[in-house]
Amino acid sequence: MKREITSVVKLRDEWHGASFLLDKNSVKNVKIYNNINPYNSTNIRNNVPVYASLETSSSYFVHLKFPFTGKRRIELVLNGELSNILPVEINNVVVDFKEIGKGNVLAVALPKEDTVGLKTVKNIKGITVNAIATLHALKWLNSIPQNDFVFIYIDGNNATVIAQRKGNLHYLRQFYYSKENTANLYAAISEIKEENEFISVPYYIVSIFEDGDVKTLKEDIEKKYSIKINTPSLQQHITTDGYPNWLWAAIGASLITVDSNEINLLHQKEKGMGLSHEILFKWLGGLAALSTLIFIMFFLNLHFKEKTYRFFATEQQNIYKTVFPKSPPIKDVVSVFRDKISIIDRELVGAGTINTAPALKILAEISAKIDKQIDVKLNEFVCDENELSISGTTVSFMAVEKIKAAMEEIRDIKNIEIQNLDMTQGKQIKFKIKGKF
Repeated sequence: MKREITSVVKLRDEWHGASFLLDKNSVKNVKIYNNINPYNSTNIRNNVPVYASLETSSSYFVHLKFPFTGKRRIELVLNGELSNILPVEINNVVVDFKEIGKGNVLAVALPKEDTVGLKTVKNIKGITVNAIATLHALKWLNSIPQNDFVFIYIDGNNATVIAQRKGNLHYLRQFYYSKENTANLYAAISEIKEENEFISVPYYIVSIFEDGDVKTLKEDIEKKYSIKINTPSLQQHITTDGYPNWLWAAIGASLITVDSNEINLLHQKEKGMGLSHEILFKWLGGLAALSTLIFIMFFLNLHFKEKTYRFFATEQQNIYKTVFPKSPPIKDVVSVFRDKISIIDRELVGAGTINTAPALKILAEISAKIDKQIDVKLNEFVCDENELSISGTTVSFMAVEKIKAAMEEIRDIKNIEIQNLDMTQGKQIKFKIKGKF
């Protein structure tokens, strides 16, 4: 399907634009516009969707790992996890993500102030950042493998390294870069080279600016690490010479229209639903029907609760008569049973039958090992001579892993595993961890 597109790309506080035709896996009729004002309608073609790509240095990239998959489930916990990582308040950024492999998430956060003005641009349909847009364009044009690769992106004074293996996001680094300071980039490549899985994976480097520094950098890396680095070229896809390297980002930003799962920081849903009167009346009618159904269910629930209460109130007296047939009738059956159970417990402890000291010692050791900065509430602790389990709530999945790691430091406990993980309505993480002696 053919689509006419306009994209604008921000470089060093200047805006550049490109209009082109997307046709299957090719780009045609490319026109370049330098030093434009995207907020001026005369720079934007009428009735053509517009996509924007911002400098990578203005954003934050985060690699998260979850023990589950699915866009909806990840959305529920994403902001809570990012709030523990980002150096800014989560309410001050817009966030979107893409799941790359099972439970591996690439999240991008962008200051809201960078998107406010762009939302007023005529026909704006998507906002992304240069590194993400360029990688998307490379994949779409088959200039980089879909699953296994190491991608190095230079965007002014910012460098991003993304590595995928077997379709999973495996490595992500974002850091300051300059031709005088390449230490962070070399350190990232060294970390990747240490892993056997990346011995034969191809490397790619793209710079949004065309200069000889990147060519020299490529040669230095190849010589230092004995690897081959590919430099994709637009000339393989666009016959005319002389197109700027930022066109990769312009093409990649426009591909949001092809793949709705790509990262889009515009958040169109904030603009409103735009319901027609007919749909609105249907929605209100459905809400009224739902309210009636809830009322009926509430009434039935109350009726059955009262019936159940009367049954158990009578059943308590029946149980008491069965256990103590010669005792006179009493009003508070529960208190009597509690008193008699307490007497039996004291007799057992006096006889040496019950010893709670080891269990309390283990609980104390676990409490001492858990980092005091972790906000955790233990709801249940069960322990016998063979195994133990603890249940509770904490603030994040990362905190659960730290609790498990703390238990692994205790010499007498082994085979520790997380049994259950769930999220409460208050966005707390509910967990259960088991171990053996």
